[in-house]
Amino acid sequence: MLLALFAIGSLIDALGGRVDRDAGGQITGLYLRASWVTDGDLLEIGRLPQLRRLDLSQTRITDQGMAYLKSATGLRDVNLAYAEKIGDPAHAVIKHWKNLQRLNLRGTLVSDETAAAAAALPDLEFLDIADSIVGDVGVDALTAARKLKTLAMGNTRISEAGFQSLRQFTTLSHLDLSGKRHGSPSKISQRGIEAIASLRQLRGLRLGHSSFPDKDLAVLATMPGIEELGLEFCPDVADGALRNLIGWKSLRRVDLHGTKVTAEGIAVLRQARPELRVLWE
Repeated sequence: MLLALFAIGSLIDALGGRVDRDAGGQITGLYLRASWVTDGDLLEIGRLPQLRRLDLSQTRITDQGMAYLKSATGLRDVNLAYAEKIGDPAHAVIKHWKNLQRLNLRGTLVSDETAAAAAALPDLEFLDIADSIVGDVGVDALTAARKLKTLAMGNTRISEAGFQSLRQFTTLSHLDLSGKRHGSPSKISQRGIEAIASLRQLRGLRLGHSSFPDKDLAVLATMPGIEELGLEFCPDVADGALRNLIGWKSLRRVDLHGTKVTAEGIAVLRQARPELRVLWE
């Protein structure tokens, strides 16, 4: 075991990563973001008995390498963001991570089957599937994740049906539906806005890079618990929306970067709500 730990430590040093260890020297966290870690390296990593946190974001590992992590059943936090060669076969591994609390799959090629596998994890609290190819079936499956508190699912392949499934996410406190950063903004229909507004328990909502009439903010403003609101680069948000923000008493922070709100409008908003943190150009 000591030789194995030494070998892993040498590997991490060579890759420019870092580790966390417990009091007994056991590796509990591995951080290999944007490194040249290979599928073969994951064979030894998957054998670490006390591994709890693993960051493989922006790496070139594949589904073949992921299979070596099936035995890492103690994992609680896994970051695979923009590991762009990871696809839906990942579900066969993820379903074994029964202790997982946080899972980031942003920018991967996972789809509905992986979303369903994540939904079956009993302790999952955070899930990011933005910029993936998850669709309506996957979102509907996620309604079974009863401890889920934070969900990011912008720029996926959901339709109106997927938006209506949002009504069933009664445990969420934070929802991120931000659209893609490049190209045309994602459109949210009035029915979609109404589905979002049905989540009365939400405290944080991000709709950046999305298109919807600014009058629909009146519907969202009925949400009594929203403290943080992201409207960055929403092309239809202009000064006409400010009256809804002024009257939205629970708000503590709003992001208006890249909108059509003018300097004069920002001045009015800040005067009316001096305690509100306003992010703007």
